[in-house]
Amino acid sequence: MKTCRFEFSKIWLRIAPLTFTVVLLFSACTSDPQTEALLQRASSMMEPHPDSAYHILDSITPYMVEKPERLRMRHLMLSAQAQNKLIIPFTTDSVMKAVSEYYDLHGNANDRMLAHYLLGCTYRDMNKYQKALDTYHSALQCADTLETDCDFITYFSIYGQIAALYRKNHLPEFELDALNKYSYYALKAKDTLNYINGIQLSTSTYYVLGKLDKMFEATEKTKRLFLDLGRDDLAARAYTTAIHTLLVNSQYDKASDLMAKYETESGLIDENGNITVKEREQYYYSQGLLALGKGNLARAEDRFRKLDQERFPTERSKGLMQLYQQLNNPDSVSKYSTIYSESVVSRYDSTRTDILAKAKALDNNDRSNKTIEFYLHGNIRLKNIFISIIGFIFISFLFIFYIQESKRKAILEKKRKVEDKIDVIYSQLKQREHENDVLCDELAGYKKASDYETIFNNNLVDMLRNRLRITKPNQPDSTNIVISNKEWDQIEQLIKRHAPKYYELTEVKHSITQSEQHICTLIFLNFKNDEISFLLGVTPQRVSRVKSKLCMQFFNSDETRRFRDLLMESL
Repeated sequence: MKTCRFEFSKIWLRIAPLTFTVVLLFSACTSDPQTEALLQRASSMMEPHPDSAYHILDSITPYMVEKPERLRMRHLMLSAQAQNKLIIPFTTDSVMKAVSEYYDLHGNANDRMLAHYLLGCTYRDMNKYQKALDTYHSALQCADTLETDCDFITYFSIYGQIAALYRKNHLPEFELDALNKYSYYALKAKDTLNYINGIQLSTSTYYVLGKLDKMFEATEKTKRLFLDLGRDDLAARAYTTAIHTLLVNSQYDKASDLMAKYETESGLIDENGNITVKEREQYYYSQGLLALGKGNLARAEDRFRKLDQERFPTERSKGLMQLYQQLNNPDSVSKYSTIYSESVVSRYDSTRTDILAKAKALDNNDRSNKTIEFYLHGNIRLKNIFISIIGFIFISFLFIFYIQESKRKAILEKKRKVEDKIDVIYSQLKQREHENDVLCDELAGYKKASDYETIFNNNLVDMLRNRLRITKPNQPDSTNIVISNKEWDQIEQLIKRHAPKYYELTEVKHSITQSEQHICTLIFLNFKNDEISFLLGVTPQRVSRVKSKLCMQFFNSDETRRFRDLLMESL
């Protein structure tokens, strides 16, 4: 209690002078310029010191009643932004509804995006996940990412919230897509730590999807990037998913090496071996699995029981169930297998199905209803199979231990048969998961193909082809009609919107000249060498040389004739 009072005193000593100054200024001068200056000051402090910004805004609240609407709305939005950053839950959506409606009419793109983002956060805190997802997507649509002053910090934060919502509702394929965009736009915002954070979060998503190679690649990349920043502690914290994967696959020596680095370098373990951050206490489960795998059952029980049964019921009950199986304690196995089954089933509620349907409607408008229904039914089947397996295991354990003393040999034979059946069921489940992954990949391919068709069948591209047919570039008396700068701008915007990976390859990963960029773009649009020469007013030899250079630069290949095929494969 004394420590809490001391901490509160320190915070008050820091913010009291600030609060007093704000009140004094308002008492001395209540003009609009003074209000605007204070709001601007709160806005500038929002990222580095959200607590100070919150207290500035809270201190001037009584004076805002008589202020013009534009200042009142600005004050409400900044207050909500500070509240969200300080993780103070929203309890009503009425304020942010009014704010978002106001900025829809009076604000710029960044204002509208922030207002809708904060409205989505209110729905998130009120557990209205469908509304939250819908509102987050509305916020994304408000932004103009082609403008230099686009608020990319809010933009990537929206994708972070979308990813968290998908994770909460167990939709890893959608979560992974949101995390990739989170990292991409964090990099555009020059926020290196959040760029790396997005990659790190994807490791657990890859694990859930069964893509272990991708998971280990993401872990290694996260570690390397943190080490480049000199953050050995954050690099060590990146091992958690890799550690869990090694443990469940009985690779205890490799897991033990990573755990030693985690426990000595992460800064999360105190001198008594306890985890200092509550959000990281799930690591006790990994410690328990290692102890269980090495036969140290007392250590395993201690670690599993350290898991909070309210926040980590699945890990705690599963660990104790595995422990008591080794201790041959049927009553405890029955108790914890029941708890484990209930905790797993509780994760799959009706909200997930609703969110999945909403996510598909928002992110994949070009997919057919038949495909969506098939995917939904596939997830329901997987859920039913999983629940059946848990129930089957529970009943089998009860039966085995009930007749243990009187018919031991018969029980052992029954147990062997049951385990064989479980292996068959698990293999069927793995096959279902594989089919699900294949379906997801196919659906992603359909979306990508649809995006490229949008480019290739665009009116501007068709107009260029018609221009070639009319002027007949192969005729001796034909005259070059070079593509104008305005047409280039339209082509570039079209490609940025529908083929961002092409844009990233040619303008971010590789440094090429504008002339080379134009030739590469026309190759991407499937124009032939002589057509490119005609449209750009350059010689065919120039086109061939650039094509050869780019093939070597992009793909380290001298197969110039396959340049476009290699380009499409890379996208």
